[in-house]
Amino acid sequence: MKQMEGTLLNELRAGDPFTKVGANQFWVLLPGATGENGGLVSRRVFNRFQKEYPKSGAAYTFKSLDLRHIHMNAEEKATEKTERRKA
Repeated sequence: MKQMEGTLLNELRAGDPFTKVGANQFWVLLPGATGENGGLVSRRVFNRFQKEYPKSGAAYTFKSLDLRHIHMNAEEKATEKTERRKA
């Protein structure tokens, strides 16, 4: 997993956070990326890892989650609170 962490550090943009969430799993946040772009990044990272560690037996899965609605809902709730205070 240390090798995968190194690959992620080398292949992701400086502002793309990632974290290890299990014994053999990382989650990566790609702010502003579409599902398609995320898939390309995922494949690029995995291909680089496979090239550097061909006998690792590593596998990967990719899942895209759109988190924009969470941010928008938080903004809407903040606006509602502000409007209630003004009233």
